[in-house]
Amino acid sequence: MAPLETPDDPDRLQSPKDMRNWLHDEVWRVTKAAELQIKDATDFVTAYEAGDLTPEEADQRWGSYLRRWSESPLEAINPNEGLTDEEILHAIDRPDRGIPQHRWTAKEDKGSTGRRRP
Repeated sequence: MAPLETPDDPDRLQSPKDMRNWLHDEVWRVTKAAELQIKDATDFVTAYEAGDLTPEEADQRWGSYLRRWSESPLEAINPNEGLTDEEILHAIDRPDRGIPQHRWTAKEDKGSTGRRRP
């Protein structure tokens, strides 16, 4: 996220226009990241399903995907847990960014590798 300070006066509070410009840029960045992440995952999974990748190649592509995209604060959240938006935001805001143990479930790889996903 880009800092909201001006070069000439870093202590100046942001105007509504400054915040609107920042919001515009932030929406673009988040939307573009989601678009690229979905395309990346879809491309290699679809290729693997179609038989265009060997299991080893699919595993390499999956590893590349995880290295590229696994820095998201949502990475530790299991979508099947049914967390509310408030619970997700609370988990992100925690200093250790961990999910409360009673709400977290390890993500298991359902493929042939048998490895746990990060």
